[in-house]
Amino acid sequence: MDISRVARFLEMSCHGVEKVIKKADSKFMSFSNSISSSLAEITEATKFDSSSGSLSRLALILGNPLPELPRENIISFARELRKISTTRACNTWVHPGWAEVVQWITKNVPGCDPVVPAIHAVRLAEQVRTNEVSTYRAANYVLSAAKRSLRGQNSKDLPLSEDIASIDESRPNPTSLSEEASELFRKNGIVVGNQTWQLVSEGIDIAVDWLDDFSTRNNLTGCSIFSTARDSESLSSKTRLRKYFSGQASRPLVSLLLGGDQWGTLARKSCGNEASLVLWSLGLRRSRQAGDDYQNPPAPVVRAWRTTTELIERVTHVSETNEIELAPTVAA
Repeated sequence: MDISRVARFLEMSCHGVEKVIKKADSKFMSFSNSISSSLAEITEATKFDSSSGSLSRLALILGNPLPELPRENIISFARELRKISTTRACNTWVHPGWAEVVQWITKNVPGCDPVVPAIHAVRLAEQVRTNEVSTYRAANYVLSAAKRSLRGQNSKDLPLSEDIASIDESRPNPTSLSEEASELFRKNGIVVGNQTWQLVSEGIDIAVDWLDDFSTRNNLTGCSIFSTARDSESLSSKTRLRKYFSGQASRPLVSLLLGGDQWGTLARKSCGNEASLVLWSLGLRRSRQAGDDYQNPPAPVVRAWRTTTELIERVTHVSETNEIELAPTVAA
């Protein structure tokens, strides 16, 4: 790797990057002016119905004592909980607060796998208590994860093979953008392991909800939503997307979702296009809805995705050293 070359890109002035982004805004994807409405459309379809009183129940549960969960790879700990293979897993299952969370989830989404959603709920509890995150938004996150489990996205054998990943066109208006992201990976030959894909598929849903709220609060439109969201220096740690993720994979995951890091910068400079996986997935969704041919991402964007997912694979594998084996890879 040419470190000096990477350094030059990292040293690009904010003014220079903004010029590139503004130029990209005018020529990048025909739907750039409707990005805000696209985000809102997806979140509207998954909004939580609080009329049943279930929302106040969740607020009460999250305000009560809950088990202490490790701040590590969520997939690894979820597997540990399902196997009940350790003392901390046993202690979690017998904790009254955990039982209440699981019961609330399964009551609202019958038949789901509640483990991952329950982990999300417990991790969000402190932010709900301090009003950093509303109970309503926490409920959306948790129940979105529960609904994904109904489609098998939290199962051990993640459905990302070429035949399964093909979108069923007869199913009307799917809400999760993970299907479009899966297709973009598959068409561009990006191969990831099950654990990495689960992080990405969950992350893209969380990012859509966060970006919708972020763009509304800051009155942002078009690609400026993503450029502003990447500007971590102007955002407090409490308002960044990254606070919703944990572990070593959180930084490259956010970069993949928002088109950040040096590889995203390189893509914007070399081809004038954003490298955000969320944005390209939105574009694929929009083009299908309009019946238009979709422009495949240019090589620099694909290279940014491939490099970042490889980094996520490495750090995820490092966090899994206690289990020795690397998750089997599947064709994306």
